Amino acid sequence: MPGVKPGIAAAATLACIKSNTNLTTEEIRRALPALQEPLCLLNATQLGKRLHCSAKAVNQLLASRGFQFRNERDEWELTEAGRVWGEAIPYSRNGHSSYQLLWNPDVIACLREAA
Repeated sequence: MPGVKPGIAAAATLACIKSNTNLTTEEIRRALPALQEPLCLLNATQLGKRLHCSAKAVNQLLASRGFQFRNERDEWELTEAGRVWGEAIPYSRNGHSSYQLLWNPDVIACLREAA
């Protein structure tokens, strides 16, 4: 999945291995590289609260800035420019697996300029 950082992909892979095989992966997990970039913590709803608008409006702003687009599954996906500001985090809920886009709080300044 474009936009998933290597460390996140490795951690998700280890979780999958543990879940499917019950093998211990903690030693391998400790060997994963340390975070080198700012954390991406905010989803569209949380960005919207800070920008005083809806998550839908935030998603449209992010798309208009060229940071994300709707893929063939009608899910938001990061663009190359969006990877500077956000990352795709794997999640699973109610038997459905996908990716959630989380954003660096610094993207708020870019979105305010666009609004």
